[in-house]
Amino acid sequence: MKRMADIAILGMGAAGCMAGIACASAGKRVALFDRNEKVGKKIYITGKGRCNVTNAAPFPSFFDGIARNPRFLHSAFASMNNLDLMNFFAKHGQPLKVERGERVFPTSDHASDINRVLETVLRENGATLYFHHCVKQITYDGKTNRFALFFTDQEPFFASRLILACGGKSYPSTGSTGDGYRFAEAFGHTIVPLSPALVPLCLQDDFVASWEGISLKNIALTAKWGKKKKTLFGEMLFTHDGISGPVVLTLSSFLSGSAQNDVSLFLDWKPALDEEALRHRLLRERQSGANRSLKSLFSSFLPKRCVDVFLQKGEWNEDCPFHSWTKAEEERFIGLLKAFPLSYAGLGSFSQAVITRGGVAVKEVWPKTMASRKQKGLFLAGEILDVDGFTGGYNLQIAFSTGYAAGLGAAASLDEECREEEET
Repeated sequence: MKRMADIAILGMGAAGCMAGIACASAGKRVALFDRNEKVGKKIYITGKGRCNVTNAAPFPSFFDGIARNPRFLHSAFASMNNLDLMNFFAKHGQPLKVERGERVFPTSDHASDINRVLETVLRENGATLYFHHCVKQITYDGKTNRFALFFTDQEPFFASRLILACGGKSYPSTGSTGDGYRFAEAFGHTIVPLSPALVPLCLQDDFVASWEGISLKNIALTAKWGKKKKTLFGEMLFTHDGISGPVVLTLSSFLSGSAQNDVSLFLDWKPALDEEALRHRLLRERQSGANRSLKSLFSSFLPKRCVDVFLQKGEWNEDCPFHSWTKAEEERFIGLLKAFPLSYAGLGSFSQAVITRGGVAVKEVWPKTMASRKQKGLFLAGEILDVDGFTGGYNLQIAFSTGYAAGLGAAASLDEECREEEET
């Protein structure tokens, strides 16, 4: 007997699960497939294991958090917005909390509780979940209007509708290998070039390895590329080969796709103080301890591990007394504090990226239903689409919203097909 369903969904991440819930709640026979052993494997690592479910920013300011193609998301957001999503989890017994930056987390701080709700609701509505199923090929029969899914070592599966929600290329260890792009392209879709986003930045400065682990708060990081410039304020972290942290990840979304030699980075260690305020502070430092060594002086402005590099860049002797400094040397020090140069060497890899930039061109997808404009019966949702957001819960909301819209769209298209058959 053939394995069949009304709707087949590839991927059991946020988009796939919510699509399945929408389809199954509409009374359709739904089958979900995933190469992993459990639901939402990528969800487990979001928000450092706490799962930043969404962002509670009100409409329309929510869309300030969408980096690419925000207008395309409007219709899907109308089907399931951030408040709808929060109510969904509350209704199913999972309370949420709102933290700094309107970031929403489960009160338990466990991503597993979000996955538990998704799997429970899927099963309660009759969806069938197939784990350890790796789809190798998909075909479509125009005579029967059915898709056929072929696997590595299982019998093929047939469905009247297909939802591709198999993620992007980020964190490939969670099963996001980019297969969805190959399937979409085979059905005639254009794939906007892919690049890692929300990803650490690599640096080529010699001192970076020695600064690994240094965490900075209340800094400003500026990037200049071409005629563009972007400055972000917040926290960052030095890694063994570059920088990471909230400011860096967000900045990477602006830089994604930029030429390596076209980007200049500058770190402002004291954004709360302008040059004049720093001059007054140095004056106070001079009045209270003119005989202090430069190394001691620098330590009052910087993390201790960063002092030697500052001394080298200014060509200063660490034992030199502060009172020997000229006005020009003070200005050079202030210049380094306000615009410390970092040598950009490119974006981190897909294995480090939170999301994938690029994907299926949104002009080829109906925004209200997520239906393909290229292939009858095909729907697309989640990271496979050329829509992405900044850090703060926006990308999971994109996945949940587009997944829900795709599920509703697929179910409605089946109902419409049945009505047409009855009329004829």
